[in-house]
Amino acid sequence: METSLTFQEHCLERLKVELGRIGRQLEALESRPDNPALSRGKSEYLHARVSSSLVEIWIYENQVDVTARDYMRVFESLDFASEGDLISAFLKAVLALLGEGKPAEGAAPPRR
Repeated sequence: METSLTFQEHCLERLKVELGRIGRQLEALESRPDNPALSRGKSEYLHARVSSSLVEIWIYENQVDVTARDYMRVFESLDFASEGDLISAFLKAVLALLGEGKPAEGAAPPRR
């Protein structure tokens, strides 16, 4: 899979569409410089929270990280056949964390 900023843009746009569909949006969206020691050069990542939730998202050049209270998952390009598959799996996990689908893989059971 080729890595470029277009992955970030594509991922962000699809996320905004899906969140809008369920009446949610991103809060505090910001672009931050990535750690040059880890990223082989100059790059940036996007970070945001989903409104009215504990879900946080980091979008890098070729991967997406999602965290919530008892959940953390990294969606890496090497684990998917295509960029579209990666983004679809990421969106499915986000929607599940927001109560809009099946439980996300790796999610802890609800606390009682």
